[in-house]
Amino acid sequence: MQLSGNAPEPAYHLGLVYLRQGQLEQAKAAFEQAIKISPQYPEAYYNLGSILFEQGDLDGALEAFRQSAESNSNYANAYYGAGLVFLRQNRLRDAQQVLQYARDLYQAQGNAQWAASAEQLLEQTRYPNR
Repeated sequence: MQLSGNAPEPAYHLGLVYLRQGQLEQAKAAFEQAIKISPQYPEAYYNLGSILFEQGDLDGALEAFRQSAESNSNYANAYYGAGLVFLRQNRLRDAQQVLQYARDLYQAQGNAQWAASAEQLLEQTRYPNR
């Protein structure tokens, strides 16, 4: 399939379709194509990071989430994703920092459900043996 070389959205949405179908390698390639077309695409970086996280590439996932946050500092999902990586790496102080930021962004954006989810993860950093 030939996608537009100027617009990242077709590749991004194709990546979402592949992601929903569980075709992670195809989704990853589509998100990478969207990023290649538009290097400031926080959602594409976030979804790429989510795939890498699921595949166990924590360093790659963290870098993708970092790129997502750099592309849009108000994109709360980027910080949430980084928090998941830090939790998996047992870097609790780092996890607290980004999860608090994600929670605050979610609250400011009126997204109570995700703010509550970030708060639950924060509790895990405060009481890791629960």
